[in-house]
Amino acid sequence: MRLAGLIGLTVVCGLAQAGEPYLRVGVDYGTVFSSEKPKKNEPKGCLAGSVGRMTASKGGPSSVRIGIHFQGADAPRGTRKRMIELGWWQPMSGQPPEIREGDSVRDVFLICLRPGEYRLATFTFGYNTVTKYMGEHMVLPLRVEAGKTHYLGSFMLSDQGEIHPCSGEDRGLRMILQDRAEVDIPLINRFVEGEPAFADIPDVRGHEPLFYGCLPVPVR
Repeated sequence: MRLAGLIGLTVVCGLAQAGEPYLRVGVDYGTVFSSEKPKKNEPKGCLAGSVGRMTASKGGPSSVRIGIHFQGADAPRGTRKRMIELGWWQPMSGQPPEIREGDSVRDVFLICLRPGEYRLATFTFGYNTVTKYMGEHMVLPLRVEAGKTHYLGSFMLSDQGEIHPCSGEDRGLRMILQDRAEVDIPLINRFVEGEPAFADIPDVRGHEPLFYGCLPVPVR
């Protein structure tokens, strides 16, 4: 067991870039009066995971942006009210990605919110100066618990012209959710206060062809 743990730690350290750790994925809580952003010393819980591109090393647009949008469960559906966004960019001012596995690249994220019920609402995809929006908002429930960090999985953008086993034949632009907890969680825990992150990956079936779950069985 000790040997296996040492090997796992060596792999993670090899994937991460050297130097002082910092979160490369930005969080936009919306307005300064956001009701979801915890104030200092207030109870809070966190959602975590990773986000990136499946085949970043094969060229394509010089600049790619991925936005993952969350809302309070009681916010009006289909609006941008009380929308919280995670934003990932490539390239990021010349900074290499934290995790590179074959052709794919990704960075871990951590978003801390007031405890309560939330939902994963929508995605945006930016290519150079062009931004594409998801046509219909989702209602994918998520729970934020005080003092806990829920690992949601790895959100990977698969571009048009790319074929991936989780989504079958090329179906155009799509997001693929994978369980990469073994690699992601040790990196996420560098930024977690309190209890370590634990896997709590949502069942995303029914949101195809934009969103595919790359999991053998539903986790929930």
